[in-house]
Amino acid sequence: MIPNYVKNTLLNFLSFFLIAFSLYILIALISHDPSDAGIFYKTSSTNINNLGGPLGANISDFLFTIFGLGSYLILIVGVNWALQTIFFRDPYNSKVKIAVRIVSSVILLISFCSILEYYFLENSGGYLGKIFFINLSNTLGFIGSLIFLVIFILYNINFFSRYNF
Repeated sequence: MIPNYVKNTLLNFLSFFLIAFSLYILIALISHDPSDAGIFYKTSSTNINNLGGPLGANISDFLFTIFGLGSYLILIVGVNWALQTIFFRDPYNSKVKIAVRIVSSVILLISFCSILEYYFLENSGGYLGKIFFINLSNTLGFIGSLIFLVIFILYNINFFSRYNF
């Protein structure tokens, strides 16, 4: 059994680390240069223009390829979780609640990427948004899939953020 003092200290440390890492990823995403060598894009050039260095170029290439502009939502979710862990203690917190928040965050990310893929320029929702929206729109049609995705986004914002509206 871990004492509460050690548990709270560890949670606070991990929360501040998540905020710092999110800031690093934000810098890497903002300074993303498509010509930088990354995980999915290889080049013979050794010049890295990303402010996060080679690691930042790899992270931004991975996030933009898989999630598109939804990469920024990942940062928002991570920082929200960290801030709620630091400032708001939930006396009724349980493993089930944590699992529901994780699942709702994933569903929110998928829905957000899918809507980005439909409304904005090509590949703005990444591969995740493209695959999910194409399959969903083939089943429900464009209007049905948009209604479905908007309802999923509104419903899952409530669970991931623990804010009610």
